[in-house]
Amino acid sequence: MVVRECDLVRNIDFASMTIKSQFTDIWQVAVQQYKTDTGVDITSVLNDVDSPETLLNRIDQHHRKFKAFFKPKKNVRDGIGPVLNCIQVLSDVVGQSSAAVGFKLFKTKNG
Repeated sequence: MVVRECDLVRNIDFASMTIKSQFTDIWQVAVQQYKTDTGVDITSVLNDVDSPETLLNRIDQHHRKFKAFFKPKKNVRDGIGPVLNCIQVLSDVVGQSSAAVGFKLFKTKNG
């Protein structure tokens, strides 16, 4: 069977190629702008991104890693939170009391 050139052209998805090419161009500009603005090169983390789907998948992957990293620490934060709230309330009470005592001493001494 002889494959004609027009049959090959008919099987190529030009719209998909154009979109990928446009995305790649936009992505490269965005990465460079991000590096200029922040000084951080994100290509080491988000390398080989060639489509919006790939980008979203990479972001989801890193988000899952981020959540997994902080999950064990959540229990510690949840336990410490109430203790720190009590300490804050006590320090506010002590601070207000010492301010009141200091004002009375100043008023009595200079009064």
